[in-house]
Amino acid sequence: PWLVWTLPWLPLGLAVLAKGPLHLLFFYAVVVAVLWAKREWRSLWHPAHAAGLALLVIIVAAWAVPFFQTPEAKAAMQVWRDQFVGRVSENKFDAAGYALNLPRALVDLLPWVLFAPVLWMRRDAWSGREGAPVRGTLLAVAVCFVVLLLIPGVLPRYVLPLGVPLALLLALAV
Repeated sequence: PWLVWTLPWLPLGLAVLAKGPLHLLFFYAVVVAVLWAKREWRSLWHPAHAAGLALLVIIVAAWAVPFFQTPEAKAAMQVWRDQFVGRVSENKFDAAGYALNLPRALVDLLPWVLFAPVLWMRRDAWSGREGAPVRGTLLAVAVCFVVLLLIPGVLPRYVLPLGVPLALLLALAV
């Protein structure tokens, strides 16, 4: 459990620094779906998980503490606030662009999405306890894909990180 709960936080910490906390949503979507499928909710309360979260905080703090002591921090905070408000409030709704989100996201996930029916055809191979991680990951990918694209103002590129678990699932299926 220590390796499972601490090792992922190294790249997750860097991803949060580079692109923001959206990667945590993808990570926890897969983790929660897999733990739900395996019926192992209690592993979320393992001390190793807390250590992994502490590692994330240390990685982000190693950058944030020195940065927020600089004079440029105030200007950067204003830019970040404006970007966040612009994404969340989306006052310029484009119905045509919104309608094309799903097809553009599917195109972005090519070639993996072409082989997605293989996952459905092999669903009998993932029954029982040993297939729970596959079922959970597939559920997380599908739910995140659809839910994120239903949010107005979200661009199709925001679901690109879902291509990794989809490709891994297809590798297992093949």
